[in-house]
Amino acid sequence: MTVLLLVAMLGLAAVLWFALDAHLPVGLIRPLQGLVAVVVLAGLAAIWFGHAGAVWWGWAGAAAAFVIWYLTRIPRNDKAWIPEVAHGLTGRMGRNITIPHVRRFRWITKKEVVEAWEPWEVDPEAITSVDLIMSIWSSPLIAHTMVSFGFADGRHLVISGETRRQKGDRFTITGGFFRRFELILIAADERDVVHLRTDVRREKVSIFPVLMTPEARRALFLAFINHGNDLARKAAWYNTITSNCTTVPFEIVRTINRKLRYDWRLIFSGHLPGYLKKLGVLPPGTMDELRARAVLPVSGDDGTDDAAYSQRLRQAWRV
Repeated sequence: MTVLLLVAMLGLAAVLWFALDAHLPVGLIRPLQGLVAVVVLAGLAAIWFGHAGAVWWGWAGAAAAFVIWYLTRIPRNDKAWIPEVAHGLTGRMGRNITIPHVRRFRWITKKEVVEAWEPWEVDPEAITSVDLIMSIWSSPLIAHTMVSFGFADGRHLVISGETRRQKGDRFTITGGFFRRFELILIAADERDVVHLRTDVRREKVSIFPVLMTPEARRALFLAFINHGNDLARKAAWYNTITSNCTTVPFEIVRTINRKLRYDWRLIFSGHLPGYLKKLGVLPPGTMDELRARAVLPVSGDDGTDDAAYSQRLRQAWRV
């Protein structure tokens, strides 16, 4: 029993340690983490002197309080958001679909940007392509994934799952485990989201054409719109493992193809193209050849129109 108590106590202490880091202002994190460490040492001393029963009750109460706090946190859509996630993807259905807010930011530096949102009207019957865009910013095991829909008029609409942060908030990896961030799907043009990552953040960005029938492209697009509308009606939490920029699109894809199975590459998203290759939806070639063709260079912004910019991104796939 003593060993079980030690495991439970240290496990809860670890959870509390990271939960504090995920939610508190920087100035409060270290003092309260220090308090957790002191309480753990006091618990160890109490166990040593034969007061394990009191420790059981104390840590059981702390665990119950943490679970109640966690389960009663409610996601919301009405907070003061940072500009780049001010508007989520929504669509008004009809013969064409009106998307009220498409992000068209023009990034100069990471903090200097010309902000713009505009409405788009698109015809789901005119979708001519679907592309997977991946951006690796740190470990090659993990990538931010986005889906780009190309239309007959040359426009490309990118849909991206994001953490929705409030003004003055900071991103933390642990925050995604402890309900710190709401989930949002944003719609943007490629010059916004790609240029930000290739040129401003200098991330490794790749683009892979996904082979789909016109009917499947249309169904997938409508599924994204429906999911965005659902999130606008009822907010949801982002989760680093279960509800992120890769798993959410996968769940949306599964609404139109229930035969798809979960795969380890949905977690280690840097290897997601290998999963698509296994499904047979990438162009012919070895995985090494496809990855080499997919990588986008730092290209600058030469002032061409958006359609020409998107064509340049796909130049390697036209060879």
